[in-house]
Amino acid sequence: MSLCLAGCTKRESSPPQDPPLPSPELTKDNSSINSAASSHYEAQSSPTGTLSAEQIPTPRSPRAPEGSSSRAGSVEAADAIKSTPIDIEAVHQAIIEALETGENDLAFRLARQAKRLAPEDSQTVYLTARVLAERNRFHEAIVMLDNLAESTPEARLPILGQTAEWLVEAGRWDDAETRYLTLLKEIDDGPIVHRKLAQLYLRQGRRIEAANHLLKLCELGNVEEVELRAMLNLLHPLAMNAPQPEASETYEAPIARLGHARQEISNGKWNAARKTLESSPTTTSQEQGLLGRIYAHQKDYTALTRWYNSLNHEHTSDFSADAWHAIGMLQVHESKHRDAIESFCRAVETNPTDAISYRKLSEVLRQLGLDDDADRLARRSKRVQQTQQIGQSMNTGTLPSDRELSEIVTHLEKLRRPLEAFAWNAIRTVYAQSRGEIGDEDAIQQLNEINERRVEALRSKTIIASAEFRRCGLQPSKLAPP
Repeated sequence: MSLCLAGCTKRESSPPQDPPLPSPELTKDNSSINSAASSHYEAQSSPTGTLSAEQIPTPRSPRAPEGSSSRAGSVEAADAIKSTPIDIEAVHQAIIEALETGENDLAFRLARQAKRLAPEDSQTVYLTARVLAERNRFHEAIVMLDNLAESTPEARLPILGQTAEWLVEAGRWDDAETRYLTLLKEIDDGPIVHRKLAQLYLRQGRRIEAANHLLKLCELGNVEEVELRAMLNLLHPLAMNAPQPEASETYEAPIARLGHARQEISNGKWNAARKTLESSPTTTSQEQGLLGRIYAHQKDYTALTRWYNSLNHEHTSDFSADAWHAIGMLQVHESKHRDAIESFCRAVETNPTDAISYRKLSEVLRQLGLDDDADRLARRSKRVQQTQQIGQSMNTGTLPSDRELSEIVTHLEKLRRPLEAFAWNAIRTVYAQSRGEIGDEDAIQQLNEINERRVEALRSKTIIASAEFRRCGLQPSKLAPP
């Protein structure tokens, strides 16, 4: 389900989709992505506004059949063009209808006709690029729009957004990221771009980076249930227990080696993940960290030692949470327990959803006779694990129960993750309203109260747990020998 605390629109039978970047066509004034974002997310300028009954979002439901326009409609439009071949606007409209109905060959023919009629027209150029992209001719489409951006500066922002999407499809992920980050700087925290970056990072396996953008969506009061589930486990995606096209296609369809390796771990295929990451000697720091974690999980201490010796220990700031976990596991194996405590602390500071590192940290503390600290870490490990178990149960394709939603809110509040808790609490209210357990007025009141608490938390800057809290108050330096 999609949640927009700060003024959402009532959902129909199928979940709404983000408007494409840019909007489906360049308007006469070449409106920028700013206006597209503001029209889709109306409440950004009024985070404390009240909600009407029509603004209550409804729970997730099966997708409606795609393709609202009929083939007959586009054929009729094409026939009309034949009788008025100089009507460029009619050609443009026919191209749009053909694209909407998936008639790519017809769209291609119409685009050629538009190019003959008005080759320099910006709408012609844009629609022709869209047609080329539909035929997987991404390089040509991107070059065409980049040239258009130079000649039409006011269209630069929507063109950046559209070409970024095509760059993702073309496998040029670094270039896509660069364009999205440029957009983010220029449109002042637009939720659409945060969402696109989060999707890109999740698919690449860069889950902690994705969480930063998902947390921003929580701050903005505009977050989807599938995004909240992704935040519950930053090591790997929650396993999919049933077909969920929206989640699998948008968020969990892996790209790049790291993304594939994390997906394989999600499915319990650790050896496959190892082979994926070992397939090439060129690795990023995140790939390197996850490979070390895999060696540790498999208790291959020969490989783990070789991996550790290959690290650049002069730049530990580059180590990922996975790397610190792997280092901690090697130190435990070598009976360097106090060093292991510091390594596991660094792991959970970076990734507070790492239930395994919390558990290992508890075990090391117990071996040192620090039972009180060990008990506290064990409780933290269990609580984090429970949030993931509930999230996992929601991946069955069935609607979550009120008990599950209530529990996850409680856990997140105690883990000092209030923005996620607010969002899940709002989702709980929406589901209760959809089941008829509360009326529209009560739902509106509850959502407004949740929204007020969210805004107050943002004002008080109590939205992110401190590093000290993440390591359960443990101070490794005080445990070290004199």
